[in-house]
Amino acid sequence: MPYHHRRVLVFQRTAALASVAQAAQTILFGPESGAQPGKGKIMTVARITEISSVSEKSFQDAIVQGVERANKTLKNVKGAWVKDQEVTIDNGKLTGYKVILKVTFILSD
Repeated sequence: MPYHHRRVLVFQRTAALASVAQAAQTILFGPESGAQPGKGKIMTVARITEISSVSEKSFQDAIVQGVERANKTLKNVKGAWVKDQEVTIDNGKLTGYKVILKVTFILSD
């Protein structure tokens, strides 16, 4: 591919990324906000951490226990989703329900 074609592709990708960033900004701050990065508007930054939780009762109980425990340690927990789930078996008998949770929380200043 000739060099000038590569430059056009890079420019098109850069323009597309700028459009995505503008769309995200509109979603976060609203279309009428006129928000611009670095112009005094507050931007929310979140972090996602992975935790595991085990229950002898059910997957639902493991999820509830995991979220309750995350809320004790993490501030501003906003959501969680189940990444994986499995059961533990001992001597042919189901002994536990394990979930791997991805927990989202907002970072504070």
